[in-house]
Amino acid sequence: LVLVKAEKGVNLNKLDHRIKQRVPLSNPIITTTLIKKEAKLLKEMMSSMLNLLISVAYIIGALVIGLTTYTAVIEKLREYGILKAIGADKRHLYSIVIIQSLINVSLGFIVSGLTVNLFFKIIETLSPRFLLVINAEVLERTFLLAIVMALIAAIIPIRRLGKVDAAQVFNG
Repeated sequence: LVLVKAEKGVNLNKLDHRIKQRVPLSNPIITTTLIKKEAKLLKEMMSSMLNLLISVAYIIGALVIGLTTYTAVIEKLREYGILKAIGADKRHLYSIVIIQSLINVSLGFIVSGLTVNLFFKIIETLSPRFLLVINAEVLERTFLLAIVMALIAAIIPIRRLGKVDAAQVFNG
């Protein structure tokens, strides 16, 4: 490996060609080209692992949302039964569960966003060589996925709620 530093103003492509002519079997690489190739290789190597970790994080998020929504409905099952007994129709009860799930997800998204922002600032302060950025497209996609997760998470509690017998609630 031989490093060649070109003088200012030298055409790097011409220098590359001259080196190849004068030193057979050499493979000169311009620094910017080398950096691009290394960055591309690193991105290819890391992207599959990062995508796997991100997928696992989304699955865990969906499970947490589902469990939170389910627990909230089960804890208030008696109250839902009372509402049903005094005339609330299923559609009204289902909308309560869906709205509750959407509110929980929205609040969770805001709190997690603030927490991530705080951690990014701490990391950048402790180690300034790292620049951590979340772009708007990722935030939008994550929020939309969270909303979808909230709607899906409401399905199981809604099914359970639909089976509540209003008369049974008063019997204990």
